[in-house]
Amino acid sequence: MHGFSDLVSASYNTMKRWQLTYQRTFSAGGLAVMQVMAQPAMMQMGGPGGSFFGLVQVPWVRGGCTALQYVKTQQVALSHMQRIVRGVHLGAQATYIVPTHDTEMSYVAHTMSADKSMQWAGEVKPESGEWKVTCIKADWATDVEMCAQVEHTKKQQGYLSQLCFGMKARLVGGGSVQAAMVGFSKVKAAFEFPIGGDRLGFNQMTLGYNCMLNLESGGLKQGLNLSLIHISEPTRLLSISYAVFCLKKKKIKKKIKNNSLYNKN
Repeated sequence: MHGFSDLVSASYNTMKRWQLTYQRTFSAGGLAVMQVMAQPAMMQMGGPGGSFFGLVQVPWVRGGCTALQYVKTQQVALSHMQRIVRGVHLGAQATYIVPTHDTEMSYVAHTMSADKSMQWAGEVKPESGEWKVTCIKADWATDVEMCAQVEHTKKQQGYLSQLCFGMKARLVGGGSVQAAMVGFSKVKAAFEFPIGGDRLGFNQMTLGYNCMLNLESGGLKQGLNLSLIHISEPTRLLSISYAVFCLKKKKIKKKIKNNSLYNKN
């Protein structure tokens, strides 16, 4: 077994968006991620036609981890998460916002049950007054995760408080389904199905379907996503799967938050 494992992913969706991701996970716990996204249609409309995301994570102290994150033309963030006692972590993140040249701080806390079936996490930004509290419940027997989140966040129309629910489940054949209700106004769903098996060390292809229904306007957005993934020597499968989940869940063109702070063992 090597001291690291590589993951390379290339994907294309029906919105004509291309995405290339490279990740290297080290056996000592380090992580490096690079992601490039291109959408030629946005360039023709005068919008941002591409973006770049980079992340370096280093566990340089016992029970702690520091991460440096960069999003092209948007932000640079430095964060650290430290285990205080077994199952309890505290962390902080400093973010430099490139367009406005502002700096903001955020603080997080995370706790986990002994069997890792229940997790609680909270984040607060004192300068802006934003905060959120998240609870995650995992059922290992059925391989289902359920999540509830309360947040007070700043939107374009002002501050908004909302309650969100979500779930993630495995399907027969290695597929998965994710669903979420955001503030009782939007419903999101994502399905993913493997094509050609799931043998590690070989190329894997997945077909995904994503949709979002606006309950207020009745509008529906949907699309297909085709991904080709190659994973080399699997030294840290948990970190690999979690990083891929985070990168797929977040859109690069939006402000990316360091959710990896909430997934510490």
